[in-house]
Amino acid sequence: MKSLWLCLLLCVSGVAAADAVVRVESPQVRETLPAQTVSSAYLTVINDGAADAVLIAASSDRSPRVEIHEHRHDNGMMQMRKLESVVVPAQGRLVFETGGLHLMLLDLPAPLRVGESVTLTLQFQDGSQVTVSAPVNSLQQTLQAPAPKHHH
Repeated sequence: MKSLWLCLLLCVSGVAAADAVVRVESPQVRETLPAQTVSSAYLTVINDGAADAVLIAASSDRSPRVEIHEHRHDNGMMQMRKLESVVVPAQGRLVFETGGLHLMLLDLPAPLRVGESVTLTLQFQDGSQVTVSAPVNSLQQTLQAPAPKHHH
């Protein structure tokens, strides 16, 4: 009987993994300069599902604190603010890029160097998670990276 339950559990887990509707493309993290303890991560979150996906948190193996931030123009000034959540629309995508939405990696205990990678885990309101490995790129690479295409 135990083996039957184990088989059912494994089968259900496999189905759930196969039905995942959120995926990540083009993740990258910006290198840190000497003595810098913050960095930013950029990526595109794609929702192939029929319902909106709400990103509520992120974490990393290299940073004790990761926050969702956005840059926005307010009265002619560029401001950055922390967001509690963002919505990835059903059948759509949300782009985290320089000058817009991004993930802030805060209180870094060690520098992030070009060629290394950072594991990022995105946590969604429905309890699902997506984990990706993001290469650490130079400041020039993250600024010159071609902007991802916006599809809705």
